[in-house]
Amino acid sequence: MNRFAHLMRWGLLVVWLAGCGALPAPQGLEPYWIRPGVNRPASEAVSLLHYFDYLRGLPAAEQEVEKALQHQAWIEDRSDFQRIRYAVALSGPTASAAEHRQAFELLEPLARDPGDPDSELHLLAAVLFRAQDSERARLAAEKRLERTLDSMKGLERRLDSTKGLERRLEAMKELERRLDELERKLATMQEVERKLEAMKEIERTLLQRNRGETPGTKP
Repeated sequence: MNRFAHLMRWGLLVVWLAGCGALPAPQGLEPYWIRPGVNRPASEAVSLLHYFDYLRGLPAAEQEVEKALQHQAWIEDRSDFQRIRYAVALSGPTASAAEHRQAFELLEPLARDPGDPDSELHLLAAVLFRAQDSERARLAAEKRLERTLDSMKGLERRLDSTKGLERRLEAMKELERRLDELERKLATMQEVERKLEAMKEIERTLLQRNRGETPGTKP
């Protein structure tokens, strides 16, 4: 059970305990949400307690049908009872963030301006409004957490990319070091070749002198 459902259950129970048996049965209602064998609720607020339990027992597809039914009922009946019942339907387990926001907006007028503070329905609306406000805060916190996690993942990807670039730069530096080393070895070999060539030239000069030839002439 999510936090909203938990708060709502306790809120409705408080309303029921506060006014159980105090009001006559509401007239003109079709309490199809009342379980067989259960006495007709003594008040509209208690009836909504039964509706709350009924709604949570429905499969997801039937909950969507119930939302549509209550939306149509709200168009035809703008009573406080129907306002709250529609808000309850919108706040079921399958509710989206947009539906929670709509339920919040439905309950806000009764919660902000209760009119009769002793009215069970207005008391119930205030309880549900606070529960919806808490649920909205929780959803907003989840969204912020998701954005933070996405941002962290993006930073991690950029860090991995940076590390890959660093590895490539390090490999390039290593290649440059090896090329410098090869150039030094090549320069050393060229220097050795020049020295060998000079030694060969000296050897030829000495041989020519030995033979009485003029140094520097080809044999």
